[in-house]
Amino acid sequence: MDPVAALREIAYYKDRAREDSRRVMAYRNAADTVERLDDAEREKHGTANSWQSLPGIGPKTAKVIAQAWSGRDPDTLVELRSAAMDLGGGEIRAALRGAGHGWSRDLVHEVKVRRADLLSDLRRASKRAAYLQLSSETWYVIGEGIATVDEIPAECGVLIASANGLEVARPAPKRPMRMPFQLWMALARATPLAGWRLEDEQRGLGDTSES
Repeated sequence: MDPVAALREIAYYKDRAREDSRRVMAYRNAADTVERLDDAEREKHGTANSWQSLPGIGPKTAKVIAQAWSGRDPDTLVELRSAAMDLGGGEIRAALRGAGHGWSRDLVHEVKVRRADLLSDLRRASKRAAYLQLSSETWYVIGEGIATVDEIPAECGVLIASANGLEVARPAPKRPMRMPFQLWMALARATPLAGWRLEDEQRGLGDTSES
């Protein structure tokens, strides 16, 4: 398992459980640290198991990285996924397992309206790999004129946002993927951010219609 993806998923579950924000940030910061390493540096630390020598990585995050690097799901992540399943209402869970989780299309949309932000994101290959791992389609939604379609990795679709709305510049490749049920349940239970309900928040993506 990709160590960066494992650390970010752990941070997600801890955040959803309302754990101390410092613990959540510890995993997010560790993910950022590992993400900045090139392949040679990762190989060096993986072989020597010297992850804890990196700044901002302590014993717990180092253990997660080492277990993920070895190809297994980290113990902490397994426990958090299991806890996310312990919701009560077994009949409801069974219905959901046979309904939404089976037929849902899991899409990721990465929205960028500034070229600098887009270029920075494109350099974060491990973040993109995590998106691809968790979705059947991954899209970049970019502001008109900030980049060409060819600059976006071929494994991602491209939507262009303009004053006239959204235009498909390149369809996203469809991949067979089934999101882990525990993660699907956690997302299904998540409370949307209030900002997404505000019309003004949407108009930056090309929605100029009046309410």
